[in-house]
Amino acid sequence: MSLTHALTSTAIAPFWRLDVPEIAESGTIARGGMFHHQREWWELPNFIRGLVTGYGGGKTMALGKRMIWLALKNAPVPVVTVSPSYPMALTTIVQTIDELLAGKSRNEPELRYNLFRSQPYRFDIRLGDRRATILCMSGERPERLKGSNIAAAGIDEPFIQPVEVFQQILARVRHPDAKLREINITGTPEGVVGWGYDLFQGDMRDKHDLGLVQCASTENLALPSGYLERLVNSYDEAAAEAYVHGKFVNLSTGRVYHSYDPDIHSVDVEKPAEAELCVGMDFNVNPLAFVVFWRTQSRLHIVGEHELPNCDAEQAAQFIRDKYPTVRRIYPDASGQNRQHAGAGGKSAHGYLRDAGFTICARRANPQIVDRINACNGALRHGRVTIAPSCRKMRAYLLGYTHTDSNKQVQKDMSHLLDAFGYPVSYLFPVDRNKATTVAFRQ
Repeated sequence: MSLTHALTSTAIAPFWRLDVPEIAESGTIARGGMFHHQREWWELPNFIRGLVTGYGGGKTMALGKRMIWLALKNAPVPVVTVSPSYPMALTTIVQTIDELLAGKSRNEPELRYNLFRSQPYRFDIRLGDRRATILCMSGERPERLKGSNIAAAGIDEPFIQPVEVFQQILARVRHPDAKLREINITGTPEGVVGWGYDLFQGDMRDKHDLGLVQCASTENLALPSGYLERLVNSYDEAAAEAYVHGKFVNLSTGRVYHSYDPDIHSVDVEKPAEAELCVGMDFNVNPLAFVVFWRTQSRLHIVGEHELPNCDAEQAAQFIRDKYPTVRRIYPDASGQNRQHAGAGGKSAHGYLRDAGFTICARRANPQIVDRINACNGALRHGRVTIAPSCRKMRAYLLGYTHTDSNKQVQKDMSHLLDAFGYPVSYLFPVDRNKATTVAFRQ
């Protein structure tokens, strides 16, 4: 089978079918295709092709289709996608490509693939006598993107990735045997700063062969019922402009925790009988910061705050056991599972806490900072969090912590206790971009 025939056959074409998707009465897609904004992006002639939308706008699906198409077109020369982290890659682009290929595998006997889950994740695709490869990598360590030349690339969520990712990919897309070289960039805006913004709207725009399609989440007509309403209700006006309407707006002014109102949230609350006393912890050594709170199924109340100078996790564990003997759960910085201490045994921070008898409640990786902050603002706005008046630092930090860089040291000093507050809140009431909620409670 010729490459041209393989990429245009009626059996394979639904991967990148340009007709509008057929929507079933249930609201789900009965037959694949592309909505107008996806097709417009697909047909861009530029070397760098941007698709910027609100959450749920179909960016990842479009990118997944494009990377499969590019891999087959350029076979055997590999193509690469880069996500902000490997955990994010696994739940977004890897999952999307896997689902696309699995669906087609049932209908097209000639198409086969394997997914290798080592890092980087790798798809090996077989179509007739062609062998195609998609590598799904992380931008956490941009220097690791160095390597052999590639045919094409995709960068997902550029607005939360370092500029070195773009620089490395720009240098790698140059394989002499590639049939089509291009860089596809898809994401949701995160303010008016950073290289992603500069590329699409700022000083970098005129330096590259660049095409951009920008639109709102509403362009995806297959979103679940109630999704957009929940999404809008999750954010303030400025954030909704970015995360729903896909616009570049200034998210970097004023208070970070803008939903905190001392008249509403700074209150004395009697502890319910069923409430459990817990701790949220940041592992900075000087100081190590943690908050103490009781939680029920629907809310949490901060009752204690501590900033311990020159303190490590082992010492903090002993402090908590002595002062708060009923505490069993700790919601810490997820990176503490990797952090090595200089003490005996070189255990991780999480290891010391477990040895002290505490249950660790943390994901494999911390959420993006913006998601943690949005989770805190969402929980405050919905009355899920209150703070005892005795927690004077927490109250002052929530009011005083801003996006501005006018006093970087003051902001840094505030951040440790606020991080200790944010880890349990974002764990218990996470921002779920797929379901558009900030109040889903986790055990």
